[in-house]
Amino acid sequence: MVAPHGGNVTPAVDVLVVGAGTTGLSLALQARAHGARVRVVERRPGPFRPSRALILHSRTLEVLRPLGVTDALLELADTAPRVHVRLGSRVVDAGLADLALPDTAFPHLSLLRQTDVETVLTRALADRGMTVERGTELLGARDDGDGVRAVLRSRHGVEEIRCPFVVGCDGPASAVRSCAGIGWHGRPYAEEVVLADLDLGGTPPEAGAEVFAGRQGLLFLFPLGEQATWRLLATRASDGGAGQCFGRPGAAVPRAELQQLMDDSGAGARIARLAWSARVPLQCGLAGVSAGDGCSSPGTRRTPTRRPPVRA
Repeated sequence: MVAPHGGNVTPAVDVLVVGAGTTGLSLALQARAHGARVRVVERRPGPFRPSRALILHSRTLEVLRPLGVTDALLELADTAPRVHVRLGSRVVDAGLADLALPDTAFPHLSLLRQTDVETVLTRALADRGMTVERGTELLGARDDGDGVRAVLRSRHGVEEIRCPFVVGCDGPASAVRSCAGIGWHGRPYAEEVVLADLDLGGTPPEAGAEVFAGRQGLLFLFPLGEQATWRLLATRASDGGAGQCFGRPGAAVPRAELQQLMDDSGAGARIARLAWSARVPLQCGLAGVSAGDGCSSPGTRRTPTRRPPVRA
């Protein structure tokens, strides 16, 4: 494709996907399956980031099944997880393998790291001849009536392309949503999430996840740590503060604070090694309606008025 007034020549593309998380990768696979020429760019230079999601739901597997990736996902997942719910001295052993859903081929919750899901989806894209262009940032995008002009920056320099659609799958601070003038209305939650990868001493010998009901909230221990044995996920009251990046891992949580969360929950374990931690501020938000036709963000309430969807 050539920019209308000259410029760099780039391969023709129907859909530019900005963001290579689970949403962007799944969307790229789906668009490719319908015959679209797809390009995927990701601002982060490397594929790894701490997983914030650890559970794969039945309906998600159903959506991904036509894309031919469910077998690879299930090979990596724990499809018969057990959870020990600890309420003080009382322990409830719960199985999540059978949710009694008769209308699905996947009647279970699956424990699987988000980063593993992204790896499987990235490989599926590669099998279809597409690579994720990491270290490539969207600088700007605007709808010119006949398509979208997008400006990208990578280690190779700055380029401008035109394509029918640009889709923002680039998280809470979406550059695409900003370029499209899609508002983001909401408010912070009173709670925040604490994440950590750690090794513990004195942990219960049973296999499976652990859930503790503490004074400050819930504390989960999953045997799915990426830099240590356990992934800790806890909820607690947020201290608020301006300039928070909602939905993204933020400042590290001191080891003493994590140990206090463990003690308050009744976990009965000491932190032997802390590999990584972060607090994640949360908000309830709703995207508004885009003024243009070619830029969109998944989940946005929006109705196209001129251009039809991409077709084979």
